[in-house]
Amino acid sequence: MARRRRNNSSGNKNILYVILGAVALVLIVAVLFKSSGSSSGAGPTDSDFRISDYRKGGSRFTNNKYRFEGRVEAVMPQGHDRLVAVTLANNPDGEILPILVPDGAAGDVNLDRGKTYIFNVECRSGRDESGEPIKGIFITREVENKL
Repeated sequence: MARRRRNNSSGNKNILYVILGAVALVLIVAVLFKSSGSSSGAGPTDSDFRISDYRKGGSRFTNNKYRFEGRVEAVMPQGHDRLVAVTLANNPDGEILPILVPDGAAGDVNLDRGKTYIFNVECRSGRDESGEPIKGIFITREVENKL
């Protein structure tokens, strides 16, 4: 009787599947780690944001979250809230961005004119006092002192 030669191709296929699975797992973990490691819950930084784009169409920024570093130019009370005029650190044109700071959103931070703060904001839509829709309002979720 002749000996049958064992076919090693099935063993090679199993090794190939294990290697491909390991590579896929490493890629998935890397993508998840990158997305969770870079996220502080605030979304893009002010380097990803241009005031000129916002002025052209603020509604397209709705539901986006940003982390801005900006200098307070003016603080205007709006009932219990405050409307703050901010110049962003990366803004070469010196344009001013209005940000609504709801009562309590600044925490223990006292917003002073001329000082720089870090604002975690979310762009939302709403209505003015007469009921007219307003799109693309930046609402502060948290304010931090710039160290």
